Amino acid sequence: MSHAINYNPETQTIEIIIQGTFNLDEFKEIGLQAVQLAKENECFHILSDYRKAEFIQLSTIEIYDLPKLLSGLAAPAGINASKLKRAIVVARKDAPDAKFVETVSANQGQRVKFFLEIDEAKEWLAQK
Repeated sequence: MSHAINYNPETQTIEIIIQGTFNLDEFKEIGLQAVQLAKENECFHILSDYRKAEFIQLSTIEIYDLPKLLSGLAAPAGINASKLKRAIVVARKDAPDAKFVETVSANQGQRVKFFLEIDEAKEWLAQK
């Protein structure tokens, strides 16, 4: 797995690109880096591109717990996960699991939306 994570001051967005096979531990590592960048830059919009990522299969319970995991990563930095607005771009084959994560996240007060097209994700993030 390789990833790049940067703060884009022009769009005031944290941008994450993930390629290759990745698992839950790597998700945690990337989440910690994103939370740190959010805190350092007072930036709460995150654009993640997972289109070239291959997920290690997660159980339904692990998928269900992803929003709690994010909350747990953000809290020590003093960030409420509901303050984050996350646009996540996935490959079509990952859309069913993504939709489930989107629903579970919304039920826990988190703003996350999944997209198949990066331009649509950027447009949604730019909306107030």
